[in-house]
Amino acid sequence: MERTLKRERNYREGGFTLVEVMFAVVILVGALLMAAKALSSAYETVNLQADRHEAMRHCQATLGLIRAERAQTTPDLFKNQRLPVWTAAAGVQGTVLAAGAALPNEKIVVTSAAQNGPTAITVTVTWMGINRRPLQVRLSTLLIDQ
Repeated sequence: MERTLKRERNYREGGFTLVEVMFAVVILVGALLMAAKALSSAYETVNLQADRHEAMRHCQATLGLIRAERAQTTPDLFKNQRLPVWTAAAGVQGTVLAAGAALPNEKIVVTSAAQNGPTAITVTVTWMGINRRPLQVRLSTLLIDQ
């Protein structure tokens, strides 16, 4: 009887059973899949933020061009003749007004709302995101006649 117990003890101390190894592999594969999903999600987030930053730069560049043109004309001429040109030319496909590459299916739209006082100008940039979803960034400002 002493010999039988000794053999069982030696057998147990020799290594892991197949079930234990398979269980460990399943846990390891699950952890690797979760890590891969987290990295993929982080990559998509970084790309989305880079695209939004680029779109905001395009909005700022468009507003900068509008302000520069406004500074070269009189307020009445700008409101009555030049501003309608900007809003009519809105939606030009693939227009890049800032340094850098254009966004996928980029569309820049300029809208204005002129009242008795300041003129509200809104620049909207829309593009297709990495998941084939339309995304947009909008930037508005007020131009005051002086």
